[in-house]
Parts: sequence; structure tokens; C-alpha cells
Amino acid sequence: MRLTRVFQSTAFRFALAYSALFAGSALALVGFIYWGTAGYIERHITELIRTDMESLLSRYAEDGLAALQQEIQQRIAEDEEGRLAYLLADPEGGVVAGNMRHWSDMRFEPAGWLQVTIPQDTAGRERVLRLRQVPLANGYYLLAGRDIREQTEVQWLIVDALAWSLGFILLLAGGGAIAFRRILMGRVERFNRVSEEIMRGDLSRRVPVAGSDDEFDLLAATQNRMLDRIEQLMEGIRHVSDTIAHDLRSPLARLRGRLEAAARTQGDAATYRAALDRAVSDVDDVIRLFNSLLRISQIEAGARRAAFQTVDAAALVLDVGELYEPVAEERRIAIRVQAPEPCPIQGDSSLLSQAIANLVDNAVKYTPPGGGIDLSANIAEGAVTIMVTDSGPGIPSELREKVVQRFYRLDDSRSTPGHGLGLALADAVARLHGGELTLAERAPPPGLAVHIRLPMAAAPVRATA
Repeated sequence: MRLTRVFQSTAFRFALAYSALFAGSALALVGFIYWGTAGYIERHITELIRTDMESLLSRYAEDGLAALQQEIQQRIAEDEEGRLAYLLADPEGGVVAGNMRHWSDMRFEPAGWLQVTIPQDTAGRERVLRLRQVPLANGYYLLAGRDIREQTEVQWLIVDALAWSLGFILLLAGGGAIAFRRILMGRVERFNRVSEEIMRGDLSRRVPVAGSDDEFDLLAATQNRMLDRIEQLMEGIRHVSDTIAHDLRSPLARLRGRLEAAARTQGDAATYRAALDRAVSDVDDVIRLFNSLLRISQIEAGARRAAFQTVDAAALVLDVGELYEPVAEERRIAIRVQAPEPCPIQGDSSLLSQAIANLVDNAVKYTPPGGGIDLSANIAEGAVTIMVTDSGPGIPSELREKVVQRFYRLDDSRSTPGHGLGLALADAVARLHGGELTLAERAPPPGLAVHIRLPMAAAPVRATA
């Protein structure tokens, strides 16, 4: 069973395929080495025999058959190692000169070449001869060759060495495949262990990063970012559930109290109508709460991305500034708008307008009379930045990440109308458009500066009539 799992492993099969490729390359290399070595030896011996034969034929052409016979005997006498083979035969097959016997049954190739194994006359050892046969005048035959037994043994030694090398290569390849699988599975097992612990409910677990900056570290970093986001979403769900229960308790309790009081009161139609109007107002407040939550969920799901088109963020900023200018004047707050040039972005104009409006609405709520609000849109470093700054109390740096969560409200703002969804919606809109929302301290303090940084569209904004 365990062996079957090894062969079913993708890591093992990948390593085995790589090992097979490596072994095939090594086999091709050793085959080339053998072909080159054996071919060189064979070509060298053939050239020696051919040169020897040409020398004998030249002597025969110059001095005749007797001189050829004498030359053959002299060469045999000088061959101390016994590597040379000669034979001069008459038309009947008789040996005229040479150190070979029984040649008539040899079958030479059309070119006159032959490799044959014969017993040596004196010691009875086998001789491997490479021979060339040339017919002479009057039916005579001349054979010249060499004993290539040592060269053949060298070739077989090369074959044995290559065979052992190939076996060793295959052994290393198989062992390397198993080792590679263990190393790879060791890295993969880290992901499996973390995933198992997360499925058991421990969302704080993260995949350890080895620090080697390889593909596994890149995958671990990506998965850890995904897990961070999942943990944030789960925390958001818990927080939303608790906050919804808390925020719905007050309007529902007020609604119940007013309806109960109206039921107990003996009044006229006007009294009942006033009680019903207050009850409808409470219900509308609850409906607005759920509509805001539904809108944020739709934005985070990317449901509105299909309706994206090129819009001018500068025009949206000018429109929102104009919309809130009367409200700011009533509170004796100066609102200043700066949008000197078109700022094209790809997005949903209604969502972007609502996000900017939420930021300006928050600024108006928390800026004291006599303060100021700056609303601007500009292009910097290839991106569009929408900025809303106010001269209100600001937000402590340790709480800036929390205030973009749904329903999160600072202690000193709980008396202000609202449910704490404005920044959460603006943050969701920014992320839907591929951007980010950041909070910073206003310069100079006190106050808050909210930035929405969005990618700039490549296409220009179309002029509208």
C-alpha cells in the first residue's frame, strides 16, 4: 500500500521522469563515446592493413612474385609480438608464403575484407584477425591482416564500463527520485499540517516560510496572506453578528415600546398617527441598516464590476463637494474642493460617489464649527488619489485599522447618529476598484486625512454634453 502511494505521488513521477531523461541523456553520451572509441580503433586498424597491403602490392609490381614471397617472410620474422598475418596462395590454394593455414573456406566481403576468429598454431589460443584479400596475376591470392584481439578486448572493456556506468546512473536516478519526493513532500506536508489545523478551527495558524525565496516560500506567503484575509473576514462576521444584535436591539425596543404605549393610550386618531409615524421611522432605520450591509456584501463579492466604465474622479469630487456645501455652511464649516485636471479611472460612478460622500459626511459630522474640510482629486505616480481631510479630533493610530470594519465606532462617537458603516463601505468600494483606502493624521494636526488611491485608466474620459 505504501509503495503504491509512492508511485502515485506526483512528486515521485516528476522526479522519475526527470531521472529517465537524465539517464537517456547519459546513455546517449556513453553510446557516443563507445561509437567514437570503437570507430577510431577500427578505422585505425583498417588504415594500417590498407597501408601494409599497398606496400606489398608495390613490391610485387616492382620485383615480382619471388620478391613478394621474400618480403612476407621477412615481415613475419620481424613481428616479435605475432600480430601480423600474411598469406600468399597459389591457384590450387596451396600456401606459398605466410603464417596462415586453411583460408579457402573463408567468405570475404565484396570489398575483400573479413574478420575471423581462428586458433593460433603454436599455443592454441584464438586469434581475432582483420584480413584483406587481393587477387594477383595467374590466380594467386594475397592476404594481409592483423590480430585485433587486444583491440576487441578493449572494446568489450569499454562496453562493460559503460554498462556498469549506466546501471550506476539508473540507481542514482531512482534514489534521486525517492530523495526528491521526500524533500518535496516534506515541504508540502507543512501546508497539509497547517490546513488540517485550520480546518479544526485554529485560524491563527500560518505556513512557515523557510527563507529561501523559492517557489514554496512564494506559495507560503500567498497562502498566509489568504489566511490573513480569511481570518479578517471571519472576525468581521463575528463582529457583524454581535453588532447587528446590539444595534437592532435599540430600534426594536423603541418600536415595541411605542407600539405598546400607543395600544394602552386612549387617544384620538392624531395621537395614533404620530405613534405610527415614529414606528415607521424606526423600521426605516432598520431597513437602512440592512440595505447598507447588503450593499457592502455585494461590493465585496464584485457583483458591480461588470458595469465598470471610464469615469472622471475629479468630476465626482466636484459634484460631492457641491452637494455637501450647504450642509457645511449650516454648521459653519468651510469646505474646499480642488480637482484641477481630469482623473480617469475604470469604475462604477454611483459607488465611487457614495464612497466619497460617506467620507465627506463623516468629516462634516466630526469637524467642529469654524473648522475646515479639504476635498481633492489628483494624479500622482500613475494613480488617482482622492483625499478628504478635516480638522476634527482625528482617529488614534492604533484604531485606524479597526474603524474600517463594519459597525466599529469610537467611544466618543456613539452618540452621533449612524451605524459605523460609512468607512467600511468606502473601503469595500476602493478594494472593488483595485485600490486601497488609508487613514492618516492631518498635517498639521489635529484632524484626519483619508486617501483613496485607485489605478488610473488608460483611456481618456469621454466628454459629456
